[in-house]
Amino acid sequence: KGGDNMTIYTVRQAAEMLSVSDYTLRDWLRTGKIKGSKIGGGRLWRLTSKQIEEYMESCEREGQNK
Repeated sequence: KGGDNMTIYTVRQAAEMLSVSDYTLRDWLRTGKIKGSKIGGGRLWRLTSKQIEEYMESCEREGQNK
């Protein structure tokens, strides 16, 4: 849809998209349930639109909502 454009999201933005809390999403990032990148000396997480889409697709394949 968006071509090669990749939007970068904060934890709060991505958590809202996934209908989970910021805390839950950070836990998923730490445990590797969803992929993300640390920035700012490793203190802040950021997720790309592609990473969020990949997670949502993997949930659909597994028949899960979250």
